[in-house]
Amino acid sequence: MRRIPVNIRPSLWRPPARAIPRARAASPHSQSLAAASALPPPAIRTQAPAASLHVLPLHPTARKRAPALRTQALRDASRPPSLAMEHVTLETSPPAAPPHPHYRIEPRSGWRALNFAELWQYRDLFTILCMRDIRLRYKQTALGIVWVILQPLLTSLVSAIIFGFLAHLPSEGAPYMLFVFAGMLVWNLLAQSLQRGGISLVASSQLVSKVYFPRMLIPVAATGAVMVDVGVSLVVLVPLMFYFHVTPSLQLLTLPLFLLLALTLAVGLTLWITALNVFYRDFTYALPFVVQLWMNASPIVYSDHLLPLHWRLIYALNPMVGCIDGFRWALLHTTTFPTTEVSMSVVLAIVAVISGMLVFRRVEKTFADVI
Repeated sequence: MRRIPVNIRPSLWRPPARAIPRARAASPHSQSLAAASALPPPAIRTQAPAASLHVLPLHPTARKRAPALRTQALRDASRPPSLAMEHVTLETSPPAAPPHPHYRIEPRSGWRALNFAELWQYRDLFTILCMRDIRLRYKQTALGIVWVILQPLLTSLVSAIIFGFLAHLPSEGAPYMLFVFAGMLVWNLLAQSLQRGGISLVASSQLVSKVYFPRMLIPVAATGAVMVDVGVSLVVLVPLMFYFHVTPSLQLLTLPLFLLLALTLAVGLTLWITALNVFYRDFTYALPFVVQLWMNASPIVYSDHLLPLHWRLIYALNPMVGCIDGFRWALLHTTTFPTTEVSMSVVLAIVAVISGMLVFRRVEKTFADVI
């Protein structure tokens, strides 16, 4: 309720104060005004000025006019006293606001399928997050992206000296350094995706807790940034093939398919680790150790043909076996196509990415509260 003060000044002459109290006390209009003030709102509540007597000495000239003034005072007192009001307070209600629609933003509940249309709407944000990860990785570095070349190249060189030149491990008829470099290229795609994407959601906690967007974009963008490193390593692979006199064949056309297989596996496992790392920070410390163990259990510096035939099926449960062997087959055209290993890798990659999406969508609604 708002109170609007209104000032109303009397337009008639006010009689002397010594005659007003008797006239108002005897006026019947004052009683009607008191009865009207008891009416329900909207009513006009009046505040009449307090009566006061001012005794002033009369001028000799005014004594002659005293009877006429007394008669005029009685006439004025018989008028409704509302003319003598000075303060009026009106009580009004504010106008009712028009109804507005209310929108509630909340995550989907239950095991919902992935909303690809929503991800497509935020494709610009995906590009921004990828570029941010690339800039932060090589910010304030003297060599910059040269580290992408040095890491697999130096690892392949050391492995070629120790395992190829000294230990004489077989490389399926391919140059040993190129054999190891091809395996390291595929392995770095998985390892870097897990290490960057696994902690990406926790590192972006300020962004997650303030604005809404598909949270899945953060780990997927971290995996997409790794593809830049893979692209640089592929460029380095070309002069190495010319140096070791490896002629490309039509099998090289299947090379992107094996990179896509490794990328699918990396995205699925990254979604799993990212979702679990929000609730259990132990994955931050255990992940480098697990990645190192997994690297030793993968055919990077050795060939899986060293294993007995009846152990290869169990060894193929490692999904990186099919990715690495298929990549080498397309690049170095080794002996036979690894059908069993590639088939197991395809099945495991599909299971990993589908289950990772479902688990991530299941726990996504609690990220802002827990992170």
